[in-house]
Amino acid sequence: MFKSSHNLMLAVYLCFMPNMVLAEPEPKDQLNDYYFAAARMGDMELMQAFLEAGFSANLANDKGYTPIMIAAYQGQENMVNYLLEQGADPCAEDKRGNTALMAAIFRAEVFIAKTLLTQDCSPNHQNKAGQTPLMYAALFDRQSVIDYLRDKGANVKLQDNSGNDAMSLAISQGNQRLASRLQAAQASSVEASSTQ
Repeated sequence: MFKSSHNLMLAVYLCFMPNMVLAEPEPKDQLNDYYFAAARMGDMELMQAFLEAGFSANLANDKGYTPIMIAAYQGQENMVNYLLEQGADPCAEDKRGNTALMAAIFRAEVFIAKTLLTQDCSPNHQNKAGQTPLMYAALFDRQSVIDYLRDKGANVKLQDNSGNDAMSLAISQGNQRLASRLQAAQASSVEASSTQ
C-alpha cells in the first residue's frame, strides 16, 4: 500500500496527530515539509493521509504556495485533479499574486493549464506585477495555451505594471509569429467592442 516504510510511519503518525498537542513548532514544520513534498512528488497515498488527518487542501507555505500550485509547477497532473476534487482553491495566489495556472503555463504543463482553465477563475487575473496568464503564455511562448485563454475571455489589451501587454512581451522574446497572432486577436476584440 505505502511506497516506503517512511511513508507508513508518517501515515501512522498522522492518524494520531489530531489527538496530540505539539509543544514545539519543529515537528509541525517538518510535517508541513512532508505535506508539500507529497504534492511536489505526486504521492497520492501520502497526500490522502494528510488530508484525512485534517490538513487543509489550501494550506500555504511561507511563500504562499499551496499544494495545487506546487503540483501544477511540478507537472503532477493526477495530483492537481485530486486536489481539485478535495476542494483545493485553483484561484489561490502566492505572495507574488501568482496562481496554479500561471505556474502551469510557466512550466509548459499544457494539460494542467487546460484543466485549471475549466475552473471558475478569472483568465485576466493579474499578479502583483500586473502580469496575466496570457502574458505568461506570450512571454514563455506557450502558443498551445493561448487559444484556450482567449476562449475563456483573456484580454489581450491588459498591461502589466511596466506597460507591457501580451503582444509586446512576445515581441521582446523575438516571437514575431506569436505577436502577429496576438495583434490579430487584439484587432478582433476592438472590432467586436465597437459593433456592440
